[in-house]
Amino acid sequence: MPARYFNWKLAAVLLISLAVLGAGAFGLRRWHKANRTEQGLVRGNEAYAAGRWEEAAEHLGYYIIAITAG
Repeated sequence: MPARYFNWKLAAVLLISLAVLGAGAFGLRRWHKANRTEQGLVRGNEAYAAGRWEEAAEHLGYYIIAITAG
């Protein structure tokens, strides 16, 4: 009966794949959060200028929370 062996190439490929997937997910999350934050400011200012106070408060509130959270 042959001895069991560990497939090091497969392990390396899986680790690299997980690292790439994690970095992609992290980068995409940061990009999406920045995009939502910017849109909150734009939409909030538009709603404020149009006199839609509740909508402006909602969008600008999200913008302020996102900015202060880091």
